[in-house]
Amino acid sequence: MRATTLIGLAALVGLSACTFNEGLVIGDIVGTVIVPKDAATRVMPNGEEITDVKLIGPVTLGFYPDVRDDIFTYPHPEVGPAFSGDVSGDAYPYGGTTVGDIRHPCVSDLACRVTSGRFTSYDEILDWYATYYEDPVENSQGEVIQTGEYIRQTCFERLNYTSDEEIRLVASDTNEDGVVDAKDLQFVENADGDFEATFIARQAEFFPGMKVWGWMDTPSLVDGRLNTCDERSGFQDTQYDDTFQVGVQYRNLLNFPSEYIQEGDYVAGVGVQMDDITDEPVITLNIEVTE
Repeated sequence: MRATTLIGLAALVGLSACTFNEGLVIGDIVGTVIVPKDAATRVMPNGEEITDVKLIGPVTLGFYPDVRDDIFTYPHPEVGPAFSGDVSGDAYPYGGTTVGDIRHPCVSDLACRVTSGRFTSYDEILDWYATYYEDPVENSQGEVIQTGEYIRQTCFERLNYTSDEEIRLVASDTNEDGVVDAKDLQFVENADGDFEATFIARQAEFFPGMKVWGWMDTPSLVDGRLNTCDERSGFQDTQYDDTFQVGVQYRNLLNFPSEYIQEGDYVAGVGVQMDDITDEPVITLNIEVTE
């Protein structure tokens, strides 16, 4: 055997001796979120009481070491030391995901008011605010937008998108039955009248015994605005005489949920323990925050 071959073998042995198993368990975590009917039922500004999936704002889900009942008036992940009197301690999440996120609505009047996966059409967006909030959506000139196609084409023009799937303001035919309807939304009504959604946390790091916990940002009953939306962030959309800040979800919702949870929001009553990454937890947002 030549010396060069021996040197090569020795190098491979040396490399294999340096490798080690980090013990990380990483994969997709799949589960279910249930929003009770009461959480999606409200008396609207027009005086009508309705139950509608559009009253389900963004749902934030996190993986935490533990969830406790003695920190706030509602169940909340345990927190670390508080280093400031007006800010709670960090909940130190292992990771998380959302069911629905705050989308760029392409017109300033809808900034921080639209959650993905809640509308079946652009016309439905306009009808929702005009009918139930008695607040018709206007363009930058203060004119009432008459057709959902205006929003769609504005998105194509301003964002250089080419499909509704890129815009993600309205649902697509996810169940492939040939129509876009309520069955294609993220939350679908079940036999009990509650709303269910499947969540997927992609490439999440799993820790045995971790607790899955979440909460829902209830849209404002005044104008539908979302408290988890930072109106001062996101890119500034500028076109001709129409300039506005798009707004995005705050970045620390998982670390400091209590800073954003308000009266009327719904939280999970318990943290659901996961003992294996293949577990499929069911999270129920059954506690309304009342103060």
